[in-house]
Amino acid sequence: GPPPHPLLAVWKPSPLEVQHYQALWAAAGAAQSGALSGAGAIGFLGASGLPREVLRQVWEVADAHKRSFLGFPEFCVAMRCVSMAQAGAAVTPP
Repeated sequence: GPPPHPLLAVWKPSPLEVQHYQALWAAAGAAQSGALSGAGAIGFLGASGLPREVLRQVWEVADAHKRSFLGFPEFCVAMRCVSMAQAGAAVTPP
C-alpha cells in the first residue's frame, strides 16, 4: 500500500473520531470500494459549506501522495481539515 499520510504521524484520531469518520465514509459511499474519488470527495466535502478554495486546500493536504482518490486514512485527514477550517483555522499542508 501507499506510505502512511504524513499528518497521521503527528495527529491520531481518537476512537470516537474514527467511529464518526467511519459513518461519514459510509455516507460518502466509499465503504464498499475502499476509496473515495476526487469527484466524490468534492461533492461530499462541498456539503460542508466551505469555499471552493478551502476545499481545494483540504484535498491537497489529504491527497498527499497525489493518487486522485482518498483511502480511509486520507479521508480522516480531510475530515480533520474540514473541522479545522470550519473552526476558522488555516488549512496548510503538513
